[in-house]
Amino acid sequence: MDTDDDISTLEEEEATISATTLAFSLGESSDGGPTDDVVNFESNTSRGEDGAVSFHVVSARTYSADSEKFVLYRVAVESDGGPAALERRYSEFLSLYTALRKSYTALMAPVVFPRKVLVGNFKTEVIAERSRAFELFLAYIYSRDVLKCSEPFITFLYKRDTQDINRHLLHSEFEEACPILENMYWLLAKLHDDREQVLRVLCQLVVCLHAVNNYELAYEYAKLALPRFESRLNDSIGTHLYIPFLHFCTRLWWTLGMDKHDFEKRLEELRKKGRRVDGVPGLLDLLRDEISLPSLHS
Repeated sequence: MDTDDDISTLEEEEATISATTLAFSLGESSDGGPTDDVVNFESNTSRGEDGAVSFHVVSARTYSADSEKFVLYRVAVESDGGPAALERRYSEFLSLYTALRKSYTALMAPVVFPRKVLVGNFKTEVIAERSRAFELFLAYIYSRDVLKCSEPFITFLYKRDTQDINRHLLHSEFEEACPILENMYWLLAKLHDDREQVLRVLCQLVVCLHAVNNYELAYEYAKLALPRFESRLNDSIGTHLYIPFLHFCTRLWWTLGMDKHDFEKRLEELRKKGRRVDGVPGLLDLLRDEISLPSLHS
């Protein structure tokens, strides 16, 4: 059935990684397999100026799954740093709009959202019109702090990928997790850089890269995580993961033939302060322990 679903040093290091980042692929979706109907909008993209964030629908692909057919819109998030994108169908944009309209009625009043259509929703003209509307919709949300930080927008951006990442980690599917984690890191870094989730995603990414023997890229992302840890040592995530992260870095730096003395010094300082340093669980084990099994299906 057809459906209508349709800190300056840190910045320099991020710029370095963006040039050598993993090539992530969002072409395959758990919703089903793509058909041959693809509409590309590459000529419409432009990079945000002076670090500004912009959203561009760069393609729309028709999918078929479980007797339904829908359009999956690929949105590139443009700003400084590495590449980031998300793929969503019309129903997901509509759910976001409905939730925001319910909670922030006055603020959402200026938004014109594309209506459902009974027929013709796979026509190029309809897809192009919706694509432009989705770009304006996301740009408007991001321009309003209360909407940008709202639970519906956070859920729209990250929930699906978080569930996929957690599932891959629990099943030791590290190669599958790497591109999703890398994309999510750059999404978070561009859109919600102050969230605790950024640091957790970085930790998940470095252990997965290490597990697939991509030590050099794990090293680059570990360097991004270190200053974030130092600014959150009194937070729950800093208290919980910092010492296992230092042990992880000690091993990674040693594997790469680099000086690990600084990490050993930090661990010794923590030991003298009465912190338990030896015999702590590994970083991967702790990250897995954080995953709630019901959350995989919620």
